[in-house]
Amino acid sequence: LSDVIRLKSLLLSLQNEKLGIENQITELQNDLHVLLNDTTSKSTYYVPRLDLPQLDSLKIKSYTLDQVIQVGISSRPDYRSAVTVVKLDEANLSLQKSLAVPDLTIGGRWSRAGSYIPEYYALNFSIDLPFFNRNQGNIEAAEMSMSADEYSRRQSMNSIEREITNAYQKAMGTDNLFRSLDKKFTSQYQTLVSGMIQNFQNRNITIIEFTDFYESYRTSVMQLNQIQNNRLDAFETLNLRTGTDLIIP
Repeated sequence: LSDVIRLKSLLLSLQNEKLGIENQITELQNDLHVLLNDTTSKSTYYVPRLDLPQLDSLKIKSYTLDQVIQVGISSRPDYRSAVTVVKLDEANLSLQKSLAVPDLTIGGRWSRAGSYIPEYYALNFSIDLPFFNRNQGNIEAAEMSMSADEYSRRQSMNSIEREITNAYQKAMGTDNLFRSLDKKFTSQYQTLVSGMIQNFQNRNITIIEFTDFYESYRTSVMQLNQIQNNRLDAFETLNLRTGTDLIIP
């Protein structure tokens, strides 16, 4: 009875974990339907096709941190927008400075009999005298606007560099951890499971030994799967931070 209770407890734990994973899959499937705008059938189910050798061959070490940062600076739309704003400010400042120089206006006039001289012809010149203002207010406003936007551009660059550095370090860490794992780990464990089940059925090991082994096996497999998921997630995060498909799974 003690062995049965222990096995039932282990089974209940596994069933609960299975239900949790199935619920996560259902939520992901719903997200896929929304993203793909799939209205064909409510029962459509997307099955991922993983090219494991291709995923295992992905590398981050072929890129240095400086190279990745330069890719992000040249590709991120938010930084490119900040650079464009600064260029517009420079153009506006040049315009306001040009308005400080007085414009020369030349005009002509003719009157047949509207003046004291018949057939009156005249040529007039006019020029602004910017002795007092010289458009200094608009020039100062343009300079302040350019200074503020230049500060925002530098802040944007600094933020991008920090984001990319963080994403790059995480990608390197998870990739190094993944490559340090023994690829035969899972297959060896599965082979050992069959032997442990047979030994338990033959009463060569106790229920405590069997459940301890199974808990160790379950935890190890889950951690291995989590490491693989974290690695790909780190690669995709690096792609997001750089604004380009730097590493294509």
